[in-house]
Amino acid sequence: MRIRVVVAAAIVLGGAPLSGLTAQEVWPLDCDTCSQPKKIDLSASEVALINVVVNAFNRITRGEDGEFAYVSPASWLRNIEIGWEFDDNNFTTNMFAHPFHGATYYNAARSNGLNYWASAPFAFGGSLMWEYIGETHLPAPNDFIATSLGGIALGEMQYRVSSLILDNTATGGSRIWRELGATLVNPVRGFNRLIHGDMGRVGANPSDRFPKEIRSLWDFGGRPVADTVSGDDPSEEASTRRFYGAFNLWYGNPHAGDHKKPFDSFEMRLQLNAADVATLGRLQVYGLLYGDPLTEPRTEADPRKPSHIFAVTQHYDYLNNQAFELGGQGFGMGLLSSRSPYAEIVNRSYDFGTGLGLQGYLMGWHKGRQVLELAYWGEWLRVIDGTPGDHLIHILSATARFPIVSFFGAGANLTHAIRNGYFPDFPDITETGTQFGLFITFFTDR
Repeated sequence: MRIRVVVAAAIVLGGAPLSGLTAQEVWPLDCDTCSQPKKIDLSASEVALINVVVNAFNRITRGEDGEFAYVSPASWLRNIEIGWEFDDNNFTTNMFAHPFHGATYYNAARSNGLNYWASAPFAFGGSLMWEYIGETHLPAPNDFIATSLGGIALGEMQYRVSSLILDNTATGGSRIWRELGATLVNPVRGFNRLIHGDMGRVGANPSDRFPKEIRSLWDFGGRPVADTVSGDDPSEEASTRRFYGAFNLWYGNPHAGDHKKPFDSFEMRLQLNAADVATLGRLQVYGLLYGDPLTEPRTEADPRKPSHIFAVTQHYDYLNNQAFELGGQGFGMGLLSSRSPYAEIVNRSYDFGTGLGLQGYLMGWHKGRQVLELAYWGEWLRVIDGTPGDHLIHILSATARFPIVSFFGAGANLTHAIRNGYFPDFPDITETGTQFGLFITFFTDR
């Protein structure tokens, strides 16, 4: 048994936009959003259009399961009169599909010239619109939170990563592939670049296209998975072996000055699993919203100087595999330190809760490569919808990587999760899940 606790737009590249690859129009160097002036009215219109498109898609593709998409003034009035209730959508729908939907609202504004703070209300507004008039289901508070907060975190990550791919100075085949790649990462931004003519306009890149530092790594390997529930016969313990691939990205370095604007620094972790409960087994984004240096900044003359930053962060977490299932959105406060430059209802088998969490990471770097990571993630959750009770979760992880040549190495990972469930009306339970992985790794940085 897995540990279960919670907390499309079609782009057509026509010949006209790409025919301007030799144009001489130049964007200003201090542009923050790739030349686009703020278009609040267009942003709002696109949010409404996104909801219309998603509603139509559900009608066309879901068959009998798409009855919820046949909205009417009567369903709108019913939703307003009855109000909010938790829904019974499956884990992937609530914890990934809804945040991805919210990211499209966010990027409708972000790619039309608005910054992080000005784009965030569009995620809330689009989610509220969908909950009341986009479907016949009653508005769900869990959907509203996941779509809005998760959408903001995913949306800003998509915007930043797509900026890394785009190059306004490129022409020819390189330009086409870059525009396609950025559109795959951020479809709404690709759509806006198409209609604004930016896909083919040659000019300067924004001055903040790249942060001070970018580091990433790729892992490919296999992972035996085992899980148990208290009281189970040990001979019935589930154990499987699966292939996986993982990508970690460290965008920016707050200790080098990447802390002026939200998500100037963030960490993204992505894992794809073969033959598991879901192909997308992990997607986590931790973004720095505010950083206040508590020490004098480092200098080139003293790059090893200790650095401490008070940080306010935004988190998006989605973990879904045979060993454990955990998702949520939230905010945190903490200290960034560096001493080197280097529950059960119909169709829903998990509980919604709110509570407190603690996360800690200890990382070791050698010649700019991450070689060691020890991590702890603890959560206390009081169930607010599901089986009444409390959950206490501990996830411990240790990863070691051994460089073989400058860009290539091998490694191992061990992750152990424990969930204690305390219920007033049912027996308490203890669940454990363990993953062990062996992999090869590729180091990349800029």
